[in-house]
Amino acid sequence: GANVSKRHCLLLSAMHANAPVEIIEMLMQPNVFSLNGVTGQTRTALANMVVSHKTLQKCIVREMADKTVFVLLFCRLYANIATSIFIFICSEQLIDGETDDLGGVAVLGVCTAIFILREIVQLLSEQLEDYFFDLWNWFEIINIGFLISSIFIFRNNLGKKCGENPEDCDLNEWVLITTAIIVLLSAVFCLRSTFLGFARFASGLTWIIVILVPFLITSFIVIMIFTYCYRIVSVFNENGPLKDTSGPESCNFTQPFTSCMVYTLGDFITGNDDAESSLDLIFGLIAVVILLNVVIAIVSEVWEKAAKTATILFWDSRIGILAETDYFRRRQSDIDFIEKQNFIPLRTEVSWKNDYPFNKVKSFDEYKNPENYFEPKVAERIRSGHSLAATFHWIRVDSETDKKRHKSLMLWKASVTWLASTVLYVIIIIIGFCSIGLFLPRHVREKVLSFGQNEVGHKQIGASEVIMNKSDEASLKE
Repeated sequence: GANVSKRHCLLLSAMHANAPVEIIEMLMQPNVFSLNGVTGQTRTALANMVVSHKTLQKCIVREMADKTVFVLLFCRLYANIATSIFIFICSEQLIDGETDDLGGVAVLGVCTAIFILREIVQLLSEQLEDYFFDLWNWFEIINIGFLISSIFIFRNNLGKKCGENPEDCDLNEWVLITTAIIVLLSAVFCLRSTFLGFARFASGLTWIIVILVPFLITSFIVIMIFTYCYRIVSVFNENGPLKDTSGPESCNFTQPFTSCMVYTLGDFITGNDDAESSLDLIFGLIAVVILLNVVIAIVSEVWEKAAKTATILFWDSRIGILAETDYFRRRQSDIDFIEKQNFIPLRTEVSWKNDYPFNKVKSFDEYKNPENYFEPKVAERIRSGHSLAATFHWIRVDSETDKKRHKSLMLWKASVTWLASTVLYVIIIIIGFCSIGLFLPRHVREKVLSFGQNEVGHKQIGASEVIMNKSDEASLKE
């Protein structure tokens, strides 16, 4: 316990002292990395640092690929997706009343239990004041409360045709509507913290809504002005007051002012194909040409800014997830058989003659068992270049130097082995996703969590990676 506290103090002290990236990277290595106590501004500062450094991103992804963290994350993701689907299924069953099956209600109950479990995990990993001062936690609590209310509504009205006989049903439609909205928002926020693409979209959409408020107010004022003009022109025209109704029917003296405003708003959105007066032309010029081009320019500029902000929020949420699950990390070990499974492609872009360290391989045995000839890091990189085409290449190379080898037999054996390993790998991946990540190899979990990150961030090499490369080259020269 004393060692853990010291680690916490070291990480916090390093962040407060604006320590260089190399120091932060050292404190984020396995069996040392801990985010307990890193909250608020410190967490945001760490997220800003992670955005700009690939090595720190790899550290975060590596920790999130821990089996317990990954299972908890995807359990929450699956629960949000299932809740979003079954809230609509149960609502349709409530309207039709054609079934009294409890399956949908049971699924919602299980998902609600998962949400409650997640809140318990957070309470165990955070201090009470940090938990209750987080607005997102209150959103989750409200979500759970509305879900429980909706489950009771679905359960108590099973078999009743509420669409045909609403008076026979004991329900509150606003509870169901609010539940659906909160559930869908929760699913979007869950996807935002899981995949960077959704984070960019959600953040961009939020920024656009906020930044469009001045545009919407200005547009409303313009619509009010033209509504007034259309109203006056339709009622008081050159033929005398209340005589001519050749203007818009919705704006003449027989209709209220609100009808004229709806007409003008419709022209603003869809455009007026029947422009008959100079007022129509002026309205089209201002509404369509000027205002709509302005909003396009605003949205384009805001979307670029939102992408940068979304990346920071994305990593901040991931750091938050690690802080929430700090107590549970490394509680489960990986299964060796599953971890040894790798996908071997048909071919790679590796050059075994020119690219380092692949050009150090000189025989089929060195290619097949690099661990027996090279340092572990180098051997791992050589294995990453394995492919069916590369295996064929080294079989042919060895058969040229050793005439006793049966090249055709070895090629057939390599093909069958590759096909069997590929089928086994696909089966493991399917089982892994069906088991919420329990049987997924670690490298697959890391790839899933790294999806969409190559487009964002500065490609910087950390100190440990530079040292590793230099030591590898030195060991090979020896």
